[in-house]
Amino acid sequence: MDSREKRIKALAGRFKARPGAVAGEKTSNRKRHSVYIDAELMQRIDNTLKEVNHAIYPVEVTKSLFLERLLEKGLENLDAIKATLGP
Repeated sequence: MDSREKRIKALAGRFKARPGAVAGEKTSNRKRHSVYIDAELMQRIDNTLKEVNHAIYPVEVTKSLFLERLLEKGLENLDAIKATLGP
């Protein structure tokens, strides 16, 4: 295999399903967003993600997928979230 074929194969690999991807999940709707999150909360998220990845091994979930699932569950339980935000 020449270097051109290797490069093409490597580039094609970027479009394969990522580890932890859910079948039928739309990845084309992904967009980069910047948000400011409390450092201690982010550390808790990182630690929890490590624990989850350990518990579900050999499946590995990316941080972005993990955060998406957390946000989705939060939106499903919006009344509980509202109760933590205000009177």
